[in-house]
Amino acid sequence: MFKVLNIVYAMIIFLSISFSITNSFKMFCRYDEDCPPRMCRLPQVPQCNEFICDCGMPVYKPYQNKYIKK
Repeated sequence: MFKVLNIVYAMIIFLSISFSITNSFKMFCRYDEDCPPRMCRLPQVPQCNEFICDCGMPVYKPYQNKYIKK
C-alpha cells in the first residue's frame, strides 16, 4: 500500500512539473493585428504565424489587407 501511494505521489509531482514547463501563452489569430501589442520584447513584434501569435523580427508587408481573402 505504501509503495502504491509513493508511486502515485511521484506521478502527481512529475506531471505537475511537466505541465508547468509546457504551459505557454498561446493566442489564436488570423492577422498580425489580432495579436496583443505588448506580447514581445523589443525589437521583436507580435506576428500571426500559422494562426498562433508568435514573436519575431518585423517584416515589411506592403499589401497586407485584412479585408482581402487569401
